[in-house]
Amino acid sequence: MDLPFCKRAVIFFLTGMLGGSSLPADQGSDATITYEDTSTPPTAIGAEGTRGFILYSPPTTRVLFPAVKPKGKERVSALALAACPGEYRTVVVAVYGLAGRRIRNLRVEMDGDLALTGPGGATIPASQVRIRAVQTREHLGEIRWGPFQDGHIVVPKLLVDDYVPPDIDAPSLERTRSFWLTVHVPDGPPPAEEDEYTGNVKVSARVDGAPQSATLRLSLTVHPFTLDPLPGDKAFGM
Repeated sequence: MDLPFCKRAVIFFLTGMLGGSSLPADQGSDATITYEDTSTPPTAIGAEGTRGFILYSPPTTRVLFPAVKPKGKERVSALALAACPGEYRTVVVAVYGLAGRRIRNLRVEMDGDLALTGPGGATIPASQVRIRAVQTREHLGEIRWGPFQDGHIVVPKLLVDDYVPPDIDAPSLERTRSFWLTVHVPDGPPPAEEDEYTGNVKVSARVDGAPQSATLRLSLTVHPFTLDPLPGDKAFGM
């Protein structure tokens, strides 16, 4: 079974990283600890002010609490990945709603039926690109978390297909929503030299009642070699 592309919610890596137990997503909030990002809120640049949100792409290892603010170098207008044939590669698309703006029906999707196009008309079809929204749940703290050990805290927990994250209300301080975009480079012989594939990622929402959108250019470099398979008796994890 092709687990990376099965059609269901996937347990987010934080399940292993954070350990402990979590409350069901539909249970009422009983969180006793709130994560606060005390850094200075970012200032809108150019079209960001009109559309009402900032796009940024932090590393997959960064824990994106809903109250996280984008750092300067994380803002993006394009996305880039590199992989060998047969590999999966992931990039984070995060959306930060500007203060005072209400954002509803937030979606991230590929723009077009053919996800990525390469040299000589070659394509990586949309079926090989998977976009999942990050869903948060309340999580019981642990002693290794320091100040976050005594009580429940809302953390990013699941990656879910076909899931629209909660609205961003105007007065709320929890203004980040995030998505994971994973590209699978199909198995096969490697190209003679590096191939470049490109496509567009569309971010859309209703902001203060009006439709708004932005486009990120996605580029994928396919290396001219393959990786040896992992030995069957080896495993790793977090």
